Amino acid sequence: MKKTNKTLVSVGKYFREVSAVVLGVAITVSATVLINNQIQKKDTEYYLHSIKLELENITIPTLEGAINYYRLDAQYAQYLLSHDAKSYHADSIEYYRIAYQSIQRFSLSTNAFEMLKNFRPTRTMDKNLLLNLSAMFSYYSRYNDIFEWYFNTKWAHLEKAPTNNTADIMFDKNNPVAPLFDFYKFRFGKPLLQDCEALLEGTKQLLSLLEDYN
Repeated sequence: MKKTNKTLVSVGKYFREVSAVVLGVAITVSATVLINNQIQKKDTEYYLHSIKLELENITIPTLEGAINYYRLDAQYAQYLLSHDAKSYHADSIEYYRIAYQSIQRFSLSTNAFEMLKNFRPTRTMDKNLLLNLSAMFSYYSRYNDIFEWYFNTKWAHLEKAPTNNTADIMFDKNNPVAPLFDFYKFRFGKPLLQDCEALLEGTKQLLSLLEDYN
């Protein structure tokens, strides 16, 4: 009987010790999870703030510049295709010189979002915000390819355009072939202008979501 009581006491003591250890581990694990979540939350806020700054200081100014550039290209194409070649006015062609003689390369930065993706903040970030970010930056990447294609295509036509001694593209009144007509006849500028305007509006809406998140 004494042996049995002693055994029961030992078993009870063992379970109390085990329970204390398990409780201590559970507390430690919970605290670790809490701390890690807080650290990840702060890191997420840092990356989202970086994205916000990139959108405000790089993406929006880039899109605004692209809109101005493609608008003038679209206007020049509209002028060319709304007139017969014989009715082109030298003054009008000269007015659009900044369109057909200039070339700009545009690129929408995705650096901050790539950092966020590498960080993978899936547990501490609003899923709807993450979805919107992924969609918009996917568009940015796609349009970077389109911008590059436009640049290369226009550059190829510029290289073939006749120039004078000051490297200005010439327009011969007696043989009124409009500068870069073979490029502008496809009206590439107008759809790009419309897409850039839509991208700018989408970027502003994304900024509003980021501000609400903060």
